[in-house]
Amino acid sequence: MRNLAIVALACCLAGCLTPPPITPDKARCSGQIPEQLKDPVPGAKLPDLLPAPNAERNTEAYTLYVEYLADRWRVFGVAQTAAKDQEFEEKEVIIETHERCEEEDARAIKRAAPRFLGVF
Repeated sequence: MRNLAIVALACCLAGCLTPPPITPDKARCSGQIPEQLKDPVPGAKLPDLLPAPNAERNTEAYTLYVEYLADRWRVFGVAQTAAKDQEFEEKEVIIETHERCEEEDARAIKRAAPRFLGVF
C-alpha cells in the first residue's frame, strides 16, 4: 500500500514538473558564407604600354600613340570597374547571408525561450 502511494505521488508530481529550459548556442553565421566569396576579387591587370615614339608632339605618330594610350587605359578602366562591381555584389551576398542567419537565430532563440505554463 505504501509503494502504491509513492507511485501515485510520483505520477502526480511528474505532471507538474517541466523540463529545464533549453538555451541554444549562438549560430555560426560566418560558417554559412561560401569560401570563394571570402577571397578577394583580383583587380584588372595594368596595361602593357609600348614606349613613346621619338616624334614631335604634333605628328601623326605621336597622335596615334596618344590614341593607343587612351584606348589601353580605357580597356583597363572598364575591366577594373567590372572587377569592383563583382566584388561589391559578393559583399552584398555575404551581408545578406549573415543578416538572414542572425534573424533565423533570433527567431529560434525566441521560440526556445521558457514560457509561463508552456503557453505564454
